[in-house]
Amino acid sequence: MKRVKAIIFDWDNTIVNSFDHLVIFHQEVGRQLGWPPVTEEQLRAVWGKPFEELIQALWPTHESKDFDMAYRQHILSQTVPAVEGAVETISKLKDSYLLGIITAAPRYEVEHFMTHHGLDKADFLIFQTSGESEYHKPDARVFDTAIT
Repeated sequence: MKRVKAIIFDWDNTIVNSFDHLVIFHQEVGRQLGWPPVTEEQLRAVWGKPFEELIQALWPTHESKDFDMAYRQHILSQTVPAVEGAVETISKLKDSYLLGIITAAPRYEVEHFMTHHGLDKADFLIFQTSGESEYHKPDARVFDTAIT
């Protein structure tokens, strides 16, 4: 029997309960920019795409760079709750397993929320965020770096 050596986590709704909060954050930033409103259903339909693709899918006539700058400023003043038991579980696992995070979320967002929840990037051998792989989930090649 093979022994588990590493555990790779997704971020959103695995370590943090983020979806409901991020929907509101996206809507607020779009409103601040004067862009057309988007619904939760519209966000849900494109959720999980790389950040830039998600923004382009929601607001195709606007610059994703403009949204990124405004969102970055907004998100750094926000918090999202951790999934119950996630932080404690990571704390217990980090001494026995190699840990990683592979997510479509932007690096600055994940780092901000990690700090808020007392998680240390150094506890994760692999920390791969949006735009850091040419592949994207559900394409299994997104895990190539972690596997090697």
